[in-house]
Amino acid sequence: MPRMQILTPAEFNAFERPPAFSHVERQRFFDLSPRFEHLLSSFRTPTNQICFVLALGYFRATKRFFARQFREPDAEYVTQQLGILPGVFDLKSYKETTARSHRKLILDYLGFQPFNTQARQHLADEIHTLIRSQVPPKAMFLHALDVLARRKTEIPSAYLLTDLIVHEIRRHSQIAQAAPLGFLESEEQEAVLDETGDIRVSLYKALLFAKIAEALKGGVLNLRHSYKYRSLDDYLIPKDDWQAHRHDYLQRANLMAVADCEPTLNALATRLDAQYHQTNRHILAEENPHVHFRKDGSFHVGTPKADPEDSEPLLSVLPTRRYVSLLEVLATVNRFTHFLDAFEPWRVQYARTKPPDRTFFAGITGYGCFIGTRKMASISSGIAESELESTVNGYFTLDNVHGANDRIIEFMDQLSLPQVYRQPGEPLHTSSDGQKFEVAVDSLHASYSFKYFGQEKGVSAS
Repeated sequence: MPRMQILTPAEFNAFERPPAFSHVERQRFFDLSPRFEHLLSSFRTPTNQICFVLALGYFRATKRFFARQFREPDAEYVTQQLGILPGVFDLKSYKETTARSHRKLILDYLGFQPFNTQARQHLADEIHTLIRSQVPPKAMFLHALDVLARRKTEIPSAYLLTDLIVHEIRRHSQIAQAAPLGFLESEEQEAVLDETGDIRVSLYKALLFAKIAEALKGGVLNLRHSYKYRSLDDYLIPKDDWQAHRHDYLQRANLMAVADCEPTLNALATRLDAQYHQTNRHILAEENPHVHFRKDGSFHVGTPKADPEDSEPLLSVLPTRRYVSLLEVLATVNRFTHFLDAFEPWRVQYARTKPPDRTFFAGITGYGCFIGTRKMASISSGIAESELESTVNGYFTLDNVHGANDRIIEFMDQLSLPQVYRQPGEPLHTSSDGQKFEVAVDSLHASYSFKYFGQEKGVSAS
């Protein structure tokens, strides 16, 4: 056996011996079709006929051959089934060349392929994948049996399978020991090696993935086929295109005043030098209120307070209470914009009295907060589920929603608040929040946000 022991001695011996059939199992696995009866008649000796049927039954049950090993009760049963006289069966006369010929016939008949070099390589690749996932050796052994059975491939001996698993583990270990360590800090390099100097594969993988993530976010490592993590040069205008259309690009960007690089840099350097001199003079004259000298001659710079002027116009319109209910928000907005007047029944001829405002507010809250009408009705007082559902079905059309939004936007344009941060002559800016989506698969664009996704990761689509 190989040096690594995957199976216990009892498991190994049981695996290498033919299965122990019950009487019912013998009837099932040693049953012969008319085609085999015709084939048996071509064999020269009764022993060859008995051994062929035994090998066929064992392979049907285990997908394996057992090197001319047969259980005596099975041999007696097959001898009786074939109508051969007792005492005729002689295992010593069953030659290896005949056994190989029988195995080929059985594989061809059952549609199986032998465990040859190609099958061994396919299984080695499968085992190598399991090793990378740190699957225990015994689980690899059992998985290999399942893979061979699914692929209709002959299962080899336990010794051969164990040897293949051990070989792949050693090959993976050799590859792991050649892994680079230069990207790790000195403390990490010490931690990743065990007492014998071998790499701790699990810890190495964790550190490797952490370093890759840091390098991607820091721009040290780039991904060619990514939009977010490509090289900085890939985001720039191609050099040939820039040289051919430089004047057009500068003109479109309104940068013709700085088109000549050298004069621009010289002018900036002169201004910067003058600013340094001015700042130093103010510091030496103790005219700079932000620079403070200590007794030992060192100094520190104090950060001035932020100018509060930009936020002062907002204080008068913000509520003094900490929390404002959503119902109050909707009612206040409707009182000034009358957006609920935009909700008209889609079938006017069958329209009844328009439901009260609170029903519309419940429907807007149920849809806007992803609560649903049924749950919204159950948590709202004085609103029946049937009333809320009929209101949503009869009034919440796309045209009505667009009309309500238009009324709110028109009213907002008349307010002075949106003009506070609007500068004359500048383009209109907007702060648009992106919609959040939870991501169920691994993605470089996804990140953790307990506020929006809990323990999961997600993305924001603007």
